[in-house]
Amino acid sequence: MTPEEVQQMIQAGLPNCEVKVEGDGSHFEAIVIGDEFDGLSLVKKQQKVYATLGYTF
Repeated sequence: MTPEEVQQMIQAGLPNCEVKVEGDGSHFEAIVIGDEFDGLSLVKKQQKVYATLGYTF
């Protein structure tokens, strides 16, 4: 999977957010900025992003 593919998946799941993804194909860093994260804990923010990639908690 490429950083572009990861970015597209996150953007599809969080369309009102600014998304930037970097990585080497096996490790990625995603920066996701949006109002929908206001008031959420760090864990809840991370879960919201991971959910766009098909991870469930």
